[in-house]
Amino acid sequence: MRQYQQERLWNKIKYSFASIILISILTIILIKENLGLLDKYLRMREVRNKVELDLNEANQNSDKANNKLKIISTQRGLDGYIRQAYPVVKDGEGVITLYNSSTTNIINVDIEPNMWQRFSSWLKQVYNNAIIDYTNSK
Repeated sequence: MRQYQQERLWNKIKYSFASIILISILTIILIKENLGLLDKYLRMREVRNKVELDLNEANQNSDKANNKLKIISTQRGLDGYIRQAYPVVKDGEGVITLYNSSTTNIINVDIEPNMWQRFSSWLKQVYNNAIIDYTNSK
């Protein structure tokens, strides 16, 4: 009899309005936490994909740089790189530039002075005019 009373009491507690509300609240909290974790997982998956793309790109750039380094590490590669990057020749070498005057139009290009050169010439002009005005006023 005592066991039956305990069982009935537990059933009353289990199916009471308060316990249903409590279980519903706990279920809502768990679902909310799971959705929050799902949102974090989705954001982190996007970040991970972006990092993987960046890593692949960095690896490709590293492979290209290593290939260039292998080429430059030889004497011929170093000479080729220097000749390509800088206008230099080895001692004793000559450079021949070929022009065909009938087909090649070579025009002298006038380069506009940059801002510093214009300012410098203006400053010199002001200085010279000041000296001329000073000597004329004596």
